[in-house]
Amino acid sequence: MASLADDQPLTSTARARLNLLHIYNTACEYLEKGEVKSAFQLFSQAAAHSHPLSCHNLGIMYERGHPGIVEKDMVQAMKMYSIAAERRFPESQYALACLLKNVMCEMDSAVELFIMAADQGHASAAFNLGVIYESGSANGPKDFESAKRYYELAASNGHAKAAVNLGVLLGGQEGEKWLAAAANGGDGVACFNLSLALKEKGENKKSVEYLEKASESKHVSACYNLAKEKIRIGDLAEAEKLMNFAADEGDPRAVKDSRKLTRIVRNDRIVKEQEEKARREMEELRLDEERRSEENKLRILKAQQALENMGKEEEEEEGEEEDTEEGYGDNRNTRGKPTQTAIERVKAAVAARKAKPTQTAIE
Repeated sequence: MASLADDQPLTSTARARLNLLHIYNTACEYLEKGEVKSAFQLFSQAAAHSHPLSCHNLGIMYERGHPGIVEKDMVQAMKMYSIAAERRFPESQYALACLLKNVMCEMDSAVELFIMAADQGHASAAFNLGVIYESGSANGPKDFESAKRYYELAASNGHAKAAVNLGVLLGGQEGEKWLAAAANGGDGVACFNLSLALKEKGENKKSVEYLEKASESKHVSACYNLAKEKIRIGDLAEAEKLMNFAADEGDPRAVKDSRKLTRIVRNDRIVKEQEEKARREMEELRLDEERRSEENKLRILKAQQALENMGKEEEEEEGEEEDTEEGYGDNRNTRGKPTQTAIERVKAAVAARKAKPTQTAIE
């Protein structure tokens, strides 16, 4: 059942707000489709009635500019941001503060707006306040307590750089806690600073792990430090890559050391090539020696086989001679002259033939 309030007609103010909201949503749809001109016209229509979200988006368009549609106009951008900031819109308070700080150099006014936005939980506004108070750039002395407070506010709202700055500012175990939170979120600066903190404590293994994570995010100093670590463990190829990257990014230490490292790597490459050549030659000699050894083994084996064959042949010949003599022995037994050998019988026959002519002559 509908309440009495549901049956009451909307006031003119409520209808006007709904109409402005509809215009704003339509403008956002045009902007998402890339129809910047239509979006600009609708944002302008709603901004004429001081609609905060429309004013803020119109401020962004004036700040950035869109060729052929919106000319870059910082004065108009600040005007639009101011309308929304007066209605306590934190994004506009922050955007206007950044323009006052960086373009107009009005630090006091910027700080006031940063504080307004930070008090509403705007992380980037709180981070900027932390930087201002830590450096003392707000026309006053450094205020580390205020810096700590605003860094904590920003870091608690997920601002990684605030966590890094807070970790460095606090130091010790409390500082490491904030650095680890940002480092585990993938922030390269946090990884680098945590690596330094761990190295001071003597935890070198974990220090190198975070140094590698920082180098993966292209942190220049991390790449330089990791290159030095790679040189220490002898990984010169990887060290050269990291050192050259840091040198290309303008790190003066890397520029100086990269030349030395290039010479070291070149000399190391020459030594390795010579060692590899010597290794191949030694391997060839070893293989050649193995081949000669195999050939000698084959020759010895063939000689042994030849000797064995000769021995077998001699045994066979001796066996044949024994068989022949046994055959002669059987013949002698048959003739009744077991002591007469075949040679003796031949000699006897020759002697008998010589004696026969002599007998004829006597006759």
